[in-house]
Amino acid sequence: MKPTEGLQEKLYNEILSHIKQTDVSVPYRWGDYFYYTRTKEGQQYPIYCRKQGSVDAAEQILLDLNEMA
Repeated sequence: MKPTEGLQEKLYNEILSHIKQTDVSVPYRWGDYFYYTRTKEGQQYPIYCRKQGSVDAAEQILLDLNEMA
């Protein structure tokens, strides 16, 4: 695969340029909490969060898979 490393890098960068790396899912309500996931640029895994009472409340991080990896 050594001869194709340049092409691999070019394809990888092209794919990344079309992906929104920093994103937040639509929150869903379960009981008194709103649950959602978010991603940050440069990190591979999602962060699972919730907010109590309203979507404007303070964020509580339930699980950050990037810290566990």
